Amino acid sequence: MRVARPSELPALTGLRFFAALWVVLFHTMPRASMPAPVAQFFAHGWSGVTLFFILSGFILAHVYDRSDRVSAARFYRARAARVYPAYAAALLFALPLFLRDARVAAPPLGTGQTVAIGASAIAMLQAWVPGWGCWWNCPGWSLSVEAFYYLLFPVLLPLIVRRATRDCVLIAGACLLAAIAIGLLDQGGGTEWSAGATTPLARWGLSGWSPIVRLPEFILGIAAARLMRGRALSRVARRVAAGSGIVAAIAITAFTPPWATGLLLSALLLVPFTALIVGWASSDPTGWASRPLVVRLGEASYALYLFHAPLHSYLLAVATRVGLSAWIEGWALFGVYLALAFLLATAVHRWIERPARERWRPRGMGNEPPLPIS
Repeated sequence: MRVARPSELPALTGLRFFAALWVVLFHTMPRASMPAPVAQFFAHGWSGVTLFFILSGFILAHVYDRSDRVSAARFYRARAARVYPAYAAALLFALPLFLRDARVAAPPLGTGQTVAIGASAIAMLQAWVPGWGCWWNCPGWSLSVEAFYYLLFPVLLPLIVRRATRDCVLIAGACLLAAIAIGLLDQGGGTEWSAGATTPLARWGLSGWSPIVRLPEFILGIAAARLMRGRALSRVARRVAAGSGIVAAIAITAFTPPWATGLLLSALLLVPFTALIVGWASSDPTGWASRPLVVRLGEASYALYLFHAPLHSYLLAVATRVGLSAWIEGWALFGVYLALAFLLATAVHRWIERPARERWRPRGMGNEPPLPIS
């Protein structure tokens, strides 16, 4: 059988939820009392964004590769209808935090710099400017990277999907080698650009948040979708692919060697994440990962990803104001936070994302894929 078409890939929607949850837990979960490997696994939850970037290329190529030509104008409009309404709502939600942070920063941001940073976030350009990626709403840096991917996709797709299988294998290998090389250039630099960093990437004004640096991950996803075109995986093969990907990803993030930090850790995860995506893309549409509850959580995961950080900041501020500072690192407040985060994400998906997508997307694009970053 063929790999299922986009409307028949509910398991990947479920995968989006688990990836987004990993990022949320990385930012907000108390880890002080956990065993070291467990704490390290959650401390590396930022790696879930690497999975999102590969998934982005895979899903988009899976949707559009039949024609291998994409109308750029219609594609950009469809992506904007899918991405921007919730993104703008999250910026509005986080605006008081942004203005507060600009005022209390050391040194405080001037009016001109505040306006410039704000304009870059509104235009989804913040990840290009060293030090600006995490201002206003920090998760937005990855949407800045995605916007770059979308800009290039109508050009990249025909360059890859027209290639022979051998060429696509070579492209995937080149992406892996490029990611390793970039990771080696970033050793000791962390993820965000720092003015005091001395790595080659930092000296060039780049970091793990720079769109050009993360491009191999997106291209790898496109190449993987091309290699899977029309190919069937047996039940055993897809379980081995997904299972080995999960086990390897957990092992790498829970028992990370000290020399694998930042982008080099992301490079080590490219093969496991790609195997996981391929296995889940071929999974049984009636399996547990495709159950309605999991799919609904996956559909709301974009909003969860966008809103989780400012919501957490607001909750901590309220807890501090009412004298519950001792609860900030506790599980009770974390449980309240998770419940509020899921409620907010569900509401945003239902009343902002879906209506905007239906209203603004081009006609005839009813199968436009969901945003993989969520």
